[in-house]
Amino acid sequence: MGAQSIEYLGGRERRVNVGWLRDEVHALKGAKYFAPSVRDFVELFLMRQTEAGFYYDYVYPLTSDIASRLNFFDPMYWHVYPQEGIQMHRLPIEADVEYLAVKGTQHIWQATGDTSFVEKWLPSLEQGLRYTTGDSLRWSTEHQLVKRGYTIDTWDFRQITLDGRTPVTPQEWAQQKGDPSRAHMDIDAQTPMGIFHGDNSGVYEAERLLAGMHRALGHDAAARAWNHEAAALRARANELLWEGDYYQQFVPVDSLPDWYPNDFPDRLSLSNTYDINRGLPTQAMSADIIRTYRDLRSDSTFAAWYTLHPAVKPYFGGHEPGTYVNGGLTTVVAGELAKAAFQHGFEQYGAQILRRAYDLMQRHDGKLPVMLKRDGSADSGAPDNWGQAALVSALTEGLAGVVDEGTLFERAEVSPRWTAAGIDEVENVTVAYGPSGAEVQYDVRHDASGDQITLALRGDAERYDVRLLLPEGADASGASATVNGENASSRIETVRESHYLVVEGVPGGATTVRARW
Repeated sequence: MGAQSIEYLGGRERRVNVGWLRDEVHALKGAKYFAPSVRDFVELFLMRQTEAGFYYDYVYPLTSDIASRLNFFDPMYWHVYPQEGIQMHRLPIEADVEYLAVKGTQHIWQATGDTSFVEKWLPSLEQGLRYTTGDSLRWSTEHQLVKRGYTIDTWDFRQITLDGRTPVTPQEWAQQKGDPSRAHMDIDAQTPMGIFHGDNSGVYEAERLLAGMHRALGHDAAARAWNHEAAALRARANELLWEGDYYQQFVPVDSLPDWYPNDFPDRLSLSNTYDINRGLPTQAMSADIIRTYRDLRSDSTFAAWYTLHPAVKPYFGGHEPGTYVNGGLTTVVAGELAKAAFQHGFEQYGAQILRRAYDLMQRHDGKLPVMLKRDGSADSGAPDNWGQAALVSALTEGLAGVVDEGTLFERAEVSPRWTAAGIDEVENVTVAYGPSGAEVQYDVRHDASGDQITLALRGDAERYDVRLLLPEGADASGASATVNGENASSRIETVRESHYLVVEGVPGGATTVRARW
């Protein structure tokens, strides 16, 4: 992943991964394991929350062409800070910033263990989510779900037209009307709106994260209330948006112009993979989404990591089919899909995706582009560390199987899945947080001749919940476990056709867990 930059913002120097709050949060998914500091840039946006409750999305120097170009949005969406020489902006069409601020705070909390940071900013995060679920431009009172203008998945632009009948490219718009950004990226009360699955899975996850923050602070009633709200939103979203094998791209709330696409149920868009890892679909629904991606085959396509499938023709926002978010490929999908596959009973498929990503990195001289054309060559349009972070998360939480169930790995789930990649022995697996150094380490060995797996744990955990993936053909009914040589209580957990021997509450520190069958 790329190195952080140091910029003077908000009265002091701050470490920055990407200059946008959205991209910063997505990058933190991987950067928290390497970066010495993770809170600086997210905190800047929390500090600058607007009176309406929403957050700005990005920051630019006053001298930037982009900063000056976007000042034609309503003044509520931007602000100038002359002493710092910067402007902060919010693209009006975006509906994801507030729930991502919650996710970013969760990353910071886990990597630092700083509960005072959570306590300080929790009221702000709640105000932000209340903006999303209450503002007339963001919330459908009919469906009780988040709405937005029609974009490709979570992206920040929509189709535009000059004659009210035919979509045009931004370049064509510019020739007649000047800069197209307002028409492209703005919304108002007349904008045709609809429900997009990724916004709602993001809010669902954020509500559950808020519940966890409240619980950690001893606010049990607030935790129950947020969990109740999350469960109700999940039920509404799954009822409205599920298409049978995946979430349909967009469900219109308003009547759409004739020149809009009308085949939304047939389009698979990239946030289906986010939806799984945010917990919106059931286990069976998650399996359907994974199978949908797995079964997409094309001899002319490097991988089935589509941003949108099929693409919009003849173009969307000027982007031709097979490019960028209009049907190109992205390592964001690769990472999120691999992680979902590991955790939902498609372990070998998850390993195949990581191998393909490694091959891609070798093809690009050790670099990993986030956007790809269908032949695997690099495309542009988003920061590479967004996709890189998704793949780091798939490697750490999926293949290595280390999941922080609290903060600082004090309670860690350890589910090594190396055998799914054909690897029987791994030494010195280390997953650590950059800011705090908190870590989990292990060695694992699968002895096929002796029908056993040995996991030697060490690190900072006070408790491990161990889940050992049994090899294909193992007699799960006869499996048993020992902890430090003593018989231990265990159970079999079946995820699709995969069997895990689960030993919960294993003491922290240096501990050896052995499974036999």
